[in-house]
Amino acid sequence: SFLFTVGIAYNQPKFCANATWNPVAITFANSTIVGALPYGVFVDTNNTVYVADRLNNRVQIWLNNSATPTSTISGGLNTSYSLFVTDNRDIYVDNGYANNRVDKWAFNSNSSVPTMYICGPCLGLFIDINNMLYCSLFNANKVIAKSLNTHLNIWNTVAGTGTVGSTPSTLNAPCGIFVDNNLNLYVADNSNSRIQKFASGQINGTTVPTGTI
Repeated sequence: SFLFTVGIAYNQPKFCANATWNPVAITFANSTIVGALPYGVFVDTNNTVYVADRLNNRVQIWLNNSATPTSTISGGLNTSYSLFVTDNRDIYVDNGYANNRVDKWAFNSNSSVPTMYICGPCLGLFIDINNMLYCSLFNANKVIAKSLNTHLNIWNTVAGTGTVGSTPSTLNAPCGIFVDNNLNLYVADNSNSRIQKFASGQINGTTVPTGTI
């Protein structure tokens, strides 16, 4: 047997310890372009920007330094909340609100294929270095994961119990998720106003000290 691993697809800028940001923002895209309710944003290592335009049921894509979208993917999407792009530029898009699945758009493809069937929208998507696809099920109060190395629709719960709670093992409306190279899972536990860290294989999370959220 062998372990299949994938490269890091997301941008990892390096900031100095005392980095500051300009308090005056520059509008990158207005509601005419991305709709009134954009949610998911992804920036890859080439500084290509992907936005889930959920109001218009599409994904808008900007290449580095582009002022307007350079491409759009749509067709079969309905109220997509999140997306993740792999290092080979395949795009995984939440399509759970009405269609109960996550779709994969292969690079340069004109159509998608279902890659995971779920029970509601994924407010966060992530693919780790072992090619595991994670989905944070906001309405189900848990995070699930499925290996992309199999075509079987078999997923496991990796955080949360499915019951609303604020204990180390429970979540309340989870949103954004991140998995580091040590396979630690970080969950934005939205309605509990905390970030929970779940070590690989552990059902109890620890709260990351962040100050007031």
